[in-house]
Amino acid sequence: MILPNLADPFYAELAHHIQDVARSRGLLVWIGASDADPAVEAALVNRMNQQGIDGIIMVPSPGENQFTPAELRVPIIVIGPPTEDRSC
Repeated sequence: MILPNLADPFYAELAHHIQDVARSRGLLVWIGASDADPAVEAALVNRMNQQGIDGIIMVPSPGENQFTPAELRVPIIVIGPPTEDRSC
């Protein structure tokens, strides 16, 4: 899971509930903060993708992606406004 700000109460609660659901299904959630920086977000996405994860849940940074979702080996779920990239 990639969030823009872990100190924000909304994102902290969102992460908490997603972790609860994941644990109930025997899954582990890794959480990274992008600080709403597209370059940090891309680095997190790429690193997570290399680790054999099942998927990525993210609140994207404003602006254009600095990664290509279609090239990743995992599905991406975007929380927030609709994205033009239909591969998410």
